[in-house]
Amino acid sequence: MFEHISDSNLELIISNLFKYSNKKARIRIAVPDGYHTDPTYIDYVKPGGSGPAADDHRHLLN
Repeated sequence: MFEHISDSNLELIISNLFKYSNKKARIRIAVPDGYHTDPTYIDYVKPGGSGPAADDHRHLLN
C-alpha cells in the first residue's frame, strides 16, 4: 500500500516505524519493484502506468 500514500504521509509512517520498532526488528515492505529489469513490468506498475491500479500509484519504490 505504500505506493498509494502521499510523500508526507509516507515519511511519517517510515519515521514511526523506526521510532516504535525494536532495534533488532526486521521490516519487510512489499511494493512494486522499481529495480525490476523488465520495462514492461515497470510500465505496468509505475505511477500513471498501464496496470489496473497504477493510476493511483504515487511512488515506485526501490
